[in-house]
Amino acid sequence: MFCNECGNSVPEGSKFCLKCGTPLPTVTQQVATPVQQLPQQPPEEKKKDKGFFGSGVGILIVVILGLVLVAGITFGIIFALKGGSDNTVDAATMKVWDEYDSMLNESSTDLPKITVDQAALQKSQADLKKSQDRVTALQNVLKKTGGTQVRRTGSRKPTNTRDIKADQMAATLAAYNLYVQKMNEFFTTLIGANLTNQIVVSKLEAILSELQTLSDNVKKLSNEFLANNPKAATTTFNPPILTVSKTFETDLQTNVTNAEAAAGQKPTTPTPVTPTPVVPTPVQPPTGTLSGTYVGGEYTITFNTDGTWSGTSTSAGSNGGTYTVSSNTVTLSSTSGKSGTGEIQQDGSILLSNGTTIERQ
Repeated sequence: MFCNECGNSVPEGSKFCLKCGTPLPTVTQQVATPVQQLPQQPPEEKKKDKGFFGSGVGILIVVILGLVLVAGITFGIIFALKGGSDNTVDAATMKVWDEYDSMLNESSTDLPKITVDQAALQKSQADLKKSQDRVTALQNVLKKTGGTQVRRTGSRKPTNTRDIKADQMAATLAAYNLYVQKMNEFFTTLIGANLTNQIVVSKLEAILSELQTLSDNVKKLSNEFLANNPKAATTTFNPPILTVSKTFETDLQTNVTNAEAAAGQKPTTPTPVTPTPVVPTPVQPPTGTLSGTYVGGEYTITFNTDGTWSGTSTSAGSNGGTYTVSSNTVTLSSTSGKSGTGEIQQDGSILLSNGTTIERQ
């Protein structure tokens, strides 16, 4: 060690210089502590920080979200196939329509024909039975799958498009089922029939007339289902199977003529059966006197059997007098000197000269 003031060498550990007396700074010796060697550990892999979605809770949430997403897609597909909204036609109903339309087109490629060949007639009848079975099957499918659950349970009247279209499809199938039944009845009557018997021929003609009416109804209901239905590929609906009644009329005439010629009879022309219009029996107007109370507009008039009348009106009050009846005209005279007329109608009401109709109560 050396003194900082005089540079004299001093013994180690001295507190002041032995030459100049200057205090010497205390020197602190730092002793190095031996480092303990820890046992060597095998190197560990540095863990990756996976964050929240790498934790157990994060993984659980990811799994749940995945399930929800899959369920959402699945339900989305189901609703898409079913029509989704209550404002569209569901897939189940459209499938029934496609089957129905396909069935009519298939039947139209091999239309039944009137013939004297009994085997051919029986085959046509068997084919009709198959068609009827298919229609019945479609009706059952539509009942179980068409429209919403509310419609299928029948708990209330349909108010949305899905149920309305399903009901229209059901009505179409029911109408076609009746049409096939009537056609089957025609062939049942035709098999083994004596076409020289005018009574038998008249019955066949009557069935043809009914077939025409049923055919028109099937077309009408089918087109109602197609109306405002963008999901339907069919735009025009007029399969030949629905027009056979006209063909049958011609074929029946030919077979009747041939049967009569073979039997040596003079051919007759079948008379088309047309519905006889119902004409109401005219009500014979009374003559001489009326009886009863008639009400209409502002008037209430009572006719007595002795030829007198009494009545009221909101504008003139009470009145009365005598009346006479000539043919269908009634003439009223009042005590005030006024008179009026009325025309007795076929339904028994009276049309007054001022245009008011009064009816018997």
